[in-house]
Amino acid sequence: EGGMLGRFDLNGLKYTRIATPPGKAPRSLGAIDVDPKGNVWVEDYGPNAQWLQYNPETGDFNTFNIPVPPRLKANDVNTMRYLDGNVWGTGITSGRILKLDPVSRKVTEIPVPQGQQPYGMTINTDKMIWYVGHYDNKLVKLDPATGKMTGYKVAPNWYDFRRIGAD
Repeated sequence: EGGMLGRFDLNGLKYTRIATPPGKAPRSLGAIDVDPKGNVWVEDYGPNAQWLQYNPETGDFNTFNIPVPPRLKANDVNTMRYLDGNVWGTGITSGRILKLDPVSRKVTEIPVPQGQQPYGMTINTDKMIWYVGHYDNKLVKLDPATGKMTGYKVAPNWYDFRRIGAD
């Protein structure tokens, strides 16, 4: 809320708010996750169109720009996952999967078949990326090494399914 992260300390039962760095517009924070190194990542889905990486040990932030297609006014990435040092995300309105290499700061865009609108995403132990095609009733496996996508139709009564997780 208000462009801030919240942190609850279980040991001291204390809640604190952490201000994010200013953007060109007020921050609209959405998806949040923690990477394997303990950094907190949050997505700014507003006109700033950025991923923010927060290091809780140092208190430092790092920002990474998310490319916004010309037809959109703001970022549409709503899920983040991590694989081999890269950040992966789904672009529901833009119909794409994004891969950020935080070291080079390069963002690779992978288009998905028209109409899929990727929403939820998970990465399985075999390092395959799975995402949900929000409105077309598909579960899709993406091989990050080759870019090959394999779609699996789900039952019609699962229409509008959004999130996915791996165990």
